[in-house]
Amino acid sequence: MLGGTQKGAPGSGDRLTLEVWLGNLGEKISLPPPHLRNEDSVDALVNQAMSTIRQDYVKARRTAAHAEKLARSLGTASALGKAARIRGHVELLSGRSKAALKFYERAWVNFEADPLQQATTAVAMIQALAYVGQYERAFEVADHAITAFQDAGDAFRAARIIANVGNVLHRMDRYAEAEERYRAAMPVLAENSAVQDLAIVMRNYGVCLMGMRKYSEADAMYQQARGVFEEAEQSTLILEIDLNRAYLLGRQGLTFQSLTAYRDLNAALPSDAPFEIGHCLLDQADFMLEAGLYTDSIRACQTAATIFERLEAKFELGKVKLIEAQGHLQLGHLRLAEECFSVARPLIRKDSSANWMALLHSLQSQLLQNRGKPKDAYLQLRLAEEVGPAEERLALIRHRRIALAIDIGEYEFAESKLAETPILALEARLHRHRGEHALAEDRAQEALEEYDQLRTGLGSVGLRRSIASAQRELLLEVYRSLRSPEARLACVARIKDQALAEMIASPEIHRKPLPPQSDEASMSALLREEVTLTPHLALRPFQLPQAAPDQRFVEFFEVDGKLAAFAVDSDGVEEFDLGRAEDFWECAQGFHFHRLRDSESGRRLCAGALSALSSLLEPVLADCPSRLVVGRDGALMSVPFHALSCGEDFLSDRCFVSYVPNCGTATALPEVNRVSFHRAAILGSPDALAPQIEIETKLVSELIGTEPLRTLAEFASSASDARLLHIAAHGVVREDEPMFSAMRIGDERWTVLNVLQSRFNAELATLSGCSTGISILGESRDTQGFVEGLLASGCHSVLASLWDVGDAPTAHWMAEFYGSLRSNSLASAHRAACQSTRAEWPNVGDWAPFAIFGVLA
Repeated sequence: MLGGTQKGAPGSGDRLTLEVWLGNLGEKISLPPPHLRNEDSVDALVNQAMSTIRQDYVKARRTAAHAEKLARSLGTASALGKAARIRGHVELLSGRSKAALKFYERAWVNFEADPLQQATTAVAMIQALAYVGQYERAFEVADHAITAFQDAGDAFRAARIIANVGNVLHRMDRYAEAEERYRAAMPVLAENSAVQDLAIVMRNYGVCLMGMRKYSEADAMYQQARGVFEEAEQSTLILEIDLNRAYLLGRQGLTFQSLTAYRDLNAALPSDAPFEIGHCLLDQADFMLEAGLYTDSIRACQTAATIFERLEAKFELGKVKLIEAQGHLQLGHLRLAEECFSVARPLIRKDSSANWMALLHSLQSQLLQNRGKPKDAYLQLRLAEEVGPAEERLALIRHRRIALAIDIGEYEFAESKLAETPILALEARLHRHRGEHALAEDRAQEALEEYDQLRTGLGSVGLRRSIASAQRELLLEVYRSLRSPEARLACVARIKDQALAEMIASPEIHRKPLPPQSDEASMSALLREEVTLTPHLALRPFQLPQAAPDQRFVEFFEVDGKLAAFAVDSDGVEEFDLGRAEDFWECAQGFHFHRLRDSESGRRLCAGALSALSSLLEPVLADCPSRLVVGRDGALMSVPFHALSCGEDFLSDRCFVSYVPNCGTATALPEVNRVSFHRAAILGSPDALAPQIEIETKLVSELIGTEPLRTLAEFASSASDARLLHIAAHGVVREDEPMFSAMRIGDERWTVLNVLQSRFNAELATLSGCSTGISILGESRDTQGFVEGLLASGCHSVLASLWDVGDAPTAHWMAEFYGSLRSNSLASAHRAACQSTRAEWPNVGDWAPFAIFGVLA
């Protein structure tokens, strides 16, 4: 809403000469001929600058500079004020708020004797003041301008100022006050057919309604505003409205629909996006943070930050950095969270917004809690509540404050707050701290049912994973409050990638190939989007594994610095507290450090580490039946259970050991006994560092009775129908981007991403390479790697390595394995390969790297 000049163009007598001069303005700022050095020419320059300001900032700025030079030569307050004002408009619309304000203040002073011209300047000046956080000055200027327009009987321009005051209040999150201004301004704007002004008001009014949880009113407002924008052919404003409506869908709990809308809209963002688009991205980042989509939230923050930095909108930049800090904190990036917080703190403190000051205190509380200072963290939450944020912010602050109050023994306060705002998981926590275990368990069970209901509406695997991450603390509170092993195991299943079992059980779900991208960052972002927006997956409640008499499922779970184990046998579930997780990490690290040392001391220390692990795990492994299925977690992710000592033997000599990402996935997988050699796809990629891959590939091909494939393209075309897959190549683990972990095939790479874009029906997929069984914990606490990708894409079982493998032992192991597999079960073939290789290479690092992922019959 920019204010223009009040005077018309020059008179007809000198119009031609003036037009010729205006049409030939050069880059050099100069005065017109003497007969044109008058205020009419200043007005003409101002009008020309206004006409080009939205199409060509450079030309508009040059024209405004000509006006300023001419005004200085005239020396009149009126000319100087008009020239300064147009310079302010140019700077504001080109994103330089602070520079714009300097010119507006200059115009304000020059128009001191003309209240109407001051008021005209105020229309845009208020916007610049708000952008740099000078709210009190904005209200002062607005009051002066409203009075001037009302005294002159100009209700329309008074309404424009009132609407701009509403925009300032909206920016400060003072929604009820903003709503009051908008209600007063809208009828006057509509009466005067001020289409663009009215549409902007309607857009911001919708945000205020949404902030006050008046969702249906907000949606009606947005739809009405969109119609106005379409009529006015304002494509950028249409984009802003659609972004706001996407945010509204998220606020209403329609997460999938909201993210689908955002996906399409983000592709249409202009490179020179205005302030309002930045604010839409800020809303998007805030919403994604609550949904557990932390990386996507950070990405939206960083895009918004570039807009606000360009526009010198310091307060908004502070908001963005505050949201980004929370995203980093949730991902465990403490240093980045601290850096963002240090940028945000001074910018937020300069403002008077209760919402964002409360969020600042809340984030500081989280940082203090991470440093082990619960009482200081509690104080920050008290300050956050006392500044009086809006209800939507207040709810989360109260939640955290109650939780901390319980931890530091402020039970009476927690009880009083829970009476006002019941939160089932925190009620369970309070009862548990008081020793009221039956009551705690009742509340925990109700909280779990509430979580399951929330999850029901999220058909996408990505959203179900992200909500599990966002609700992790709630689920852990439930876990701590439940007492029966069966109930606690069911809660663990919800925490440990429950959605993977749903992917395995939904063979009709097939992800479309992603379009090629120029870099991994773009590809990774697109992948996260596609995973989040996969088609609907049927809800699959946790099912307790049904163990046969000769079978045991063991789910490991690391929490609160301890390792728990749940053993499921044919007669039920038994829970074990195995002690400090740190002890298991020390043993696992010792094993991996010594496993390939080809010396007596190396073998002794490696055996000692495995013996120590066996002792720690003895309660779970004692009297182990003939089949053991291990759900990995924490330090045990790459421990070879089949190489643990069992008396004088190894565990694999006494029982068949297989692994699963978690026991929930075990119930979705078919049991595998024999593997068909009828259809097989075999591919090997030897090089100078691993020449025996060629020997291995030839041996495996001969044993299976098929010809090896030559290229990755041939393998991809054959793999979908094959009952057996075998790839022998270098494995590359990408901890930074697990989806790009790969097996190197010549100059090409077969990645986890390629797997997830495929559909298989193999009884066994063998990945003969380094660390192909390594899984990285994703931001949604889902394990990501070849194993999970292949199981989710239809493979019944996977044979993969837990660490880097040696060339010669691997070739021998594979030859023995497939030689036995022709006439024996998968389990027996694995045992035979381990025993034969161990006779030639006694180091555990050589004979035990390959593990079977799946359920052995």
